Amino acid sequence: MHSLIPIKQNKRSLVAVALLFPLSPTSSAIAAQLEEVVVTAQKRESNLQETPIAISAFNASALKEIGVTNFTDISDSTPNLTVSPIPGQNGTIVSIRGIAGADPSSAIDPKVGTYVDGVYIARNTGNIFDLDIERIEVLRGPQGTLWGKNTTGGSINITTAKPSGELGFSQDLTVGEYGYMNSRTRLDSPSLDLGSLGSLAGRLTLMRKEYDGWQKSANRNQYPLPKRLGEIESDYARIAVQWSLGDFSADYSYEKMDRDGTAHQSQLIGADPAFGVDEYVFRDRQDRFDLNSAGRDGTDGDGQNLTLSWEIGNITVKSITGSRHTGVQYQPDHDGNPLVSTGFLVYGLASSYTGGMYDFKGERNHKQFSEEIQVIGSAMDSRLDFTAGLYYFTEESDEDTDSAIFRSSGIFIDLSKAYDIENTSRAAYGQLSYTPGFDDSRWTFTAGARYSEDEKEATKTIHNGVPIDPALYGKKDWDNISLAATVEYSLSDDINTYMRIAQGYNAGVFNTRSSQEETFSNPADEETLITYELGLKAELADRRLRINAATFASKYDDLQQQVFINGSESLATNVGEAEFLGIELETTYIVTDAISLGFNLAHLDYDMSGYIVDGVDVSGRSTLGFSPKKTGGAFVRYERPVGELGLLGIKFDVAYKGDTAFTAIDYKDVMASSYSILNGRISLSEIHIGPSEMSVALWGKNLADKEYRVFGVNFGEFQTGVFGAPRSFGVDFTLNL
Repeated sequence: MHSLIPIKQNKRSLVAVALLFPLSPTSSAIAAQLEEVVVTAQKRESNLQETPIAISAFNASALKEIGVTNFTDISDSTPNLTVSPIPGQNGTIVSIRGIAGADPSSAIDPKVGTYVDGVYIARNTGNIFDLDIERIEVLRGPQGTLWGKNTTGGSINITTAKPSGELGFSQDLTVGEYGYMNSRTRLDSPSLDLGSLGSLAGRLTLMRKEYDGWQKSANRNQYPLPKRLGEIESDYARIAVQWSLGDFSADYSYEKMDRDGTAHQSQLIGADPAFGVDEYVFRDRQDRFDLNSAGRDGTDGDGQNLTLSWEIGNITVKSITGSRHTGVQYQPDHDGNPLVSTGFLVYGLASSYTGGMYDFKGERNHKQFSEEIQVIGSAMDSRLDFTAGLYYFTEESDEDTDSAIFRSSGIFIDLSKAYDIENTSRAAYGQLSYTPGFDDSRWTFTAGARYSEDEKEATKTIHNGVPIDPALYGKKDWDNISLAATVEYSLSDDINTYMRIAQGYNAGVFNTRSSQEETFSNPADEETLITYELGLKAELADRRLRINAATFASKYDDLQQQVFINGSESLATNVGEAEFLGIELETTYIVTDAISLGFNLAHLDYDMSGYIVDGVDVSGRSTLGFSPKKTGGAFVRYERPVGELGLLGIKFDVAYKGDTAFTAIDYKDVMASSYSILNGRISLSEIHIGPSEMSVALWGKNLADKEYRVFGVNFGEFQTGVFGAPRSFGVDFTLNL
């Protein structure tokens, strides 16, 4: 819906700002048009309208305009995308077209790949980070040929801002309710001429975020229980350096982040009467909690990227190297009530235990390294485009959790675990696109393939609270060939169609969280997916109307799912086959030079045959988590110059999510009902004072103060849910020098 990158000019009429870019006071007579959107979904720059993949793209201005404050917010503006926070884990669950990985375990790979400057980010814990973003692209459908492992659902590609080579300074400051403050400072150095050694430019970015959270604890004087819930104190620093020497360039970046706070609080939405906690069960949103085990959460990490690029005639050779380390500590109060009991401890070293309904704390450390070599080029007078590459990835992670869950029978079950994993992945891939000369070169044929090898090792040293000697150990490897083929046909210069067939693959999964020894060393098998997609991309009415549509059918074999067994066991298993059908539509229309509007919608339907868990067919009580069948959104925007003062903008948008389940089986007790969220923004931009340019905006989120749930867990005898934020207001301020 908001697919906006740079402004473009043409000879017939200069292209003025489109939608989220302001019209300057001196260009009010120029007819507004939709500008060209540039994406890198196929590892080379291309026009969005000429790229045969279902994509939504957002640049930095668009992200600011729609009020994105973290990774989860982009789902409100993207069809068939759901991004949900994981309470107490500083991470996310990402679902595209009904395909999601719902467990933050280090041993379980996500099904939607996240990439930063071409580097795969392996874990969905610790990825709600602030970045100096230039562009985000959401690619829907399997991207296994070019983007590799763990992209059966799709991929989210984040491109960070590079040094501009010119002296510049910018400051963004946002202040809002509930103690919200977000500061972003950027400093660009002028390009330094190194003579025969080329040129050097740099960029420094500093960010600070503070948030008190809208939930409070009733235990204000009971240290160490926190007073504020959902609190954030986050610092981020990034330095980027670009060295250019003729046809060679090197881009290096180092970033470091440190985040401290408390979990967004889960609340009790259902419980067996035997617990005696009916007074703490609420189906509506609560903002004050009486707790017994909440603690602090923290995430720290750093990452390095190095991209080397050589231009050799019509060929570009790239080396992309990345390393990253993340540490996470967490202690959420999962049950959201103050009940404390003493009972017999099943498993564990002690005979009795005193605690809440679900006590849980832990820490996770993760480090990864990857290297990719790409060869990208063209031949035959640019009728043939080719991409080839080699890929290597390795990661190590360890996790240590102390947890116990209380049952209505009066016993506790010790679920404490300690394990570590080592994963290695290797791949080779290639893709060819050919445009023959017949029929006015309207046809393009593309074929691609990727060979992948994955090796995983897992070692478990604590099992149900008891140290294991010798430790449990498992090792297994998988390999796969994923193919893709696309046929494109241009009906005209402004209307393109395509048909695409693509395969996806996820390696197997070790059950490191299982309390059953026999399931630990027998991992779930790999899963595979094939998708058939038809797409249309059109720009009409003199480039004032853009319509992008796609319909798809997908078939899963050996679908992997993470399911709760008896409300306490998390089990990764192959549950059988699944079939998906869906449609997606994104439309943007410039009604007049002052008014623009747009909408997106998606419908998803799926059928799972033989949903088997532990040998039992549970199809009647199973579904896909984090996969609403209907999503949509719309916006309307008005903007006009206000004399010499600047540019006035007024924008309202609404986002819709259909009924959403959060667990794969026994999901109905925690299913979230459909909801719509209304947001608004009034801005005054292009305020010129001397050499500086400023903008200021007043925004409001969830203007109707809707109550809606974004997460939930069914623990068998009790259920919990996490609600989204209430209505809030704030102010944005930007200064550019």
